[in-house]
Amino acid sequence: MSSEEFVENFISSCIDKGIKSQKDICNAALEQIQEIDIKLRESNNLRILQKNLRQVLRELGHESIKKPKSNEEISISGEIGQITDSAYLNLMIKICDFIEENSDKAITGREIINGVGTLDNNTEVYMCIKALYENGILARDEGKDRNVLKGPKWNERPFNEELNNKSA
Repeated sequence: MSSEEFVENFISSCIDKGIKSQKDICNAALEQIQEIDIKLRESNNLRILQKNLRQVLRELGHESIKKPKSNEEISISGEIGQITDSAYLNLMIKICDFIEENSDKAITGREIINGVGTLDNNTEVYMCIKALYENGILARDEGKDRNVLKGPKWNERPFNEELNNKSA
């Protein structure tokens, strides 16, 4: 709702309640502002209390404060031949396809993670990008943005055919 619409609605509401003079409408607005200020102060006090209670939990090492750690250690490394045997082959193919589809513009690692991954597999996508760097399939522009580039071994990247052959 625009501020003009709000003003119209507020004045109409006041008139419906029998508040008709300009002075009385302004007083009604001031009263609501005071009520809101009180609620905001209460909310701020609750925020501070919440922060302090979390600090208590942190100090006592409570499990609700600790970040959950992934149960599995993700390690993707080795030669290009081992990449094609990786459990993450499908993800690596998606990364390479994403780079190929967006080859007309500069791409950051974050854009790849956002474009290919989900909230649940950001770590896996990152590790796959890292493995593709280590194997020369991807390279990094050493400029200020450190964009992702096709590496010297780009033509040796994993393809969908390898995924199909693996499942056959």
